[in-house]
Amino acid sequence: MTNNNQIYLRFRANKFYFLIIIAIISSAAYSITLLNGFVMDDYFTVLKNNWIRKANNIPEIFTSNYWAYSGGHTSFYRPLIHIIFMTGYVLFGLNPQGFHLINLLFHAAVSILVFLISAKLFREIYPPVKDEILFYSFIASLLFALHPIHTEAVAWVSGITDVSYSFFYLLSFYLYIQWREKEMSGKIIYFCSVMSFFLSTLCKEPALTLPVVLVLYDSLFVKAKVWKYDSFRRYIPFLITAGIYLSMRIYALQGIAPVKKKLEFSAYYYLYNLPVFISSYIGKLLFPINLNVWHVFNPVNSFIDIRFLLSLAIISLICVIVIRSSKNKISFFGFIFFIIPLFPTLYAPALAQRVENVFTERYLYLPSLGFILVITGCILWLRENRPQRTNFVLLIVSIILVIYFQGTVRRAFVWKDSYTLWTDAAHKSPKSSNPHNALGDYFNEKGIIDKAIEEYKTAIKLEPEWANSYINLGISYNKKGLTDCAVEQFLIALKLNPEFPEPYNNLGIIYARRGKEKIAIDYFKKAIELNPYFEEAYRNLSIVYSADNNMEEAIKYLEIAIKLNPDNADSHNNLGVLYAESGFIEDAIGHFRTAIKLQPEDPFGYYNLSKAYEIKGLKVEAEEMRVKGKGLDRDMKSPSRQ
Repeated sequence: MTNNNQIYLRFRANKFYFLIIIAIISSAAYSITLLNGFVMDDYFTVLKNNWIRKANNIPEIFTSNYWAYSGGHTSFYRPLIHIIFMTGYVLFGLNPQGFHLINLLFHAAVSILVFLISAKLFREIYPPVKDEILFYSFIASLLFALHPIHTEAVAWVSGITDVSYSFFYLLSFYLYIQWREKEMSGKIIYFCSVMSFFLSTLCKEPALTLPVVLVLYDSLFVKAKVWKYDSFRRYIPFLITAGIYLSMRIYALQGIAPVKKKLEFSAYYYLYNLPVFISSYIGKLLFPINLNVWHVFNPVNSFIDIRFLLSLAIISLICVIVIRSSKNKISFFGFIFFIIPLFPTLYAPALAQRVENVFTERYLYLPSLGFILVITGCILWLRENRPQRTNFVLLIVSIILVIYFQGTVRRAFVWKDSYTLWTDAAHKSPKSSNPHNALGDYFNEKGIIDKAIEEYKTAIKLEPEWANSYINLGISYNKKGLTDCAVEQFLIALKLNPEFPEPYNNLGIIYARRGKEKIAIDYFKKAIELNPYFEEAYRNLSIVYSADNNMEEAIKYLEIAIKLNPDNADSHNNLGVLYAESGFIEDAIGHFRTAIKLQPEDPFGYYNLSKAYEIKGLKVEAEEMRVKGKGLDRDMKSPSRQ
């Protein structure tokens, strides 16, 4: 008994050491991301996401679609992602390093779960409490932690959707295995498994595939007759949870998937290309080279296309190998696990909503675990049947891990900022317009307007029917003072897509500056009609009404803008001015104080508050604010005005 206790304690100690090493190595591979900034959707999901700034937005988060905070309409329902971003905002403000840290920690946790789950599954090969289990589980977890295909999900802040849903998905699976090992006892563990599944669904839709994985596990490893009632009832709480999620989704979206998009391909087209999609994903897992944020997929249009035939041959060969080696339960389970969470991304309507970037690396984050189990299962088979070759294979795996580590670090650096990311994409996808449009946005933001115009023109040349490039080109022309050229581009964009609110807002700005307030107001109101959450359009409308001395309308629209974005100091300052000019001094003081709190380095807030105090006869307070403002800007001569 003492000897068994010693073996068990050694096992627990080794397990702990492995967990620490996994956490360190997985974090080290992505530590460079802590120097990275926000890119792509991060500007919307974090920087312009007003939901994450106030806890009182939580009810709206759980009752709206994913993009509703910006006025967008989508079939995505992922409320927990906003809660994760809200947590990041509370802890780190808008510091990108904090959000990258969250991704890094989630990835380390997922890598640890890969280790723990692998150890459970590998016990079917080796007797319990053997160090070999931990060693091969350690290999599996490192292959997962360091695989370069994961850089998009981990190095991109908005990639947290895939990393977080995978974490809760695997945590639920691990707890379920734990519960099954306890011979149906441990109700708390089972409850936690169900709850983790629920959290996973709130992160991303493919989480709904977990019950299928549980059935597969029970069939292969527990050898349960899953369709008998006594066995099937263990899945009922998961199915009820899925039903609760779907009910919440239907309520929030007013349907399962209300945003419909006409399929841009026929059923035959889908059949041609499905094998190509699957073989492409397998190819990237086997050879993670030429990784790219924006893959251009060239579709197959015939059954006799060589790519279709080759892809079909590859998949058929893999299926034959898997079926013939079905006695290797690890590899068989791994292959099915690879397909199950990947399948929702291969759904035809889902593909139809992604015009160009059909093949996306982040979708492989969770399915890659299946691929790794296949590889590790083969190594375990060699260990059992060809032990003399095991050391050579482990040497190869060690070399691969080193290559993976280097590849992940290099690829994570590409995600440093918009310039490095989109320059890389433009080089690898030279016929795609999106990288050039994104580079134009980067140069536009940096004030390098001529370079921005050049990139937008390249994007238009590559895809002349895409309205976004014309909008962005118009913005750049407007910044250069070429307003006639800007108007021309905005009108082209509206001709291509009359439902875009941005061109109306931009046209309103131009006509307001030309003194044509009525036309400007019509444009701003049209932008708001198309997007009721368009904060900038409300602010611009307020400016026009203020210039026309229509204070009532100016105040009304600026109040709406502040409701949409309560952390905009300029809006509070300007509303304070409007209230002061309308005789509502107490309201003005309240907004000036809020502006100072939000932006304490801005002298205008202090100056405006000083003037308001003077009007109230509070001379001491007025002088104090005037001195503070002067200390920030000694050259300031006039108060802030819209």
